[in-house]
Amino acid sequence: MKKFNIHVASCDQMINDVSQLVKVPNTDVAVISIGCPGRVQPLFDINVLSTLYLDFDDIDSRTPCDDTKYILFNKDMAKEIFKFVDWCVENSKKELLICVHCDAGISRSPAVALALIKIYNKAKTMPIEWNLYNRHVYSIMMNEFHGNRVKFI
Repeated sequence: MKKFNIHVASCDQMINDVSQLVKVPNTDVAVISIGCPGRVQPLFDINVLSTLYLDFDDIDSRTPCDDTKYILFNKDMAKEIFKFVDWCVENSKKELLICVHCDAGISRSPAVALALIKIYNKAKTMPIEWNLYNRHVYSIMMNEFHGNRVKFI
């Protein structure tokens, strides 16, 4: 399987980064945009390969909360991410860079990025700046992948 690079940032930073990254020669840029429910998500440069928009709250399944008030990351969202990444890998004609952002770039996006590099790139370690990743998001992605050992296309 073709490997790809991952870039993680906050929403504000990613808007600036993507506008520059799409100009890098021989690179296809795809974006996974993670927002909070009820908020408007940013639009990205028209030159990106594709963009996946997801909305879920930055909470852990162990956090006591009123389930009717919050949207937890779930296996259907994980499947959407895997389908998106598989599509990008198959349709990219250049080096692939997948950009993942959430509001602050600290919890949700590092969790998604960490799962992706472990699954697709077989990475054994993670960047230290990702150490506050959302464990719920990460575990759902890993469980969904390992429970469905098939491509998601």
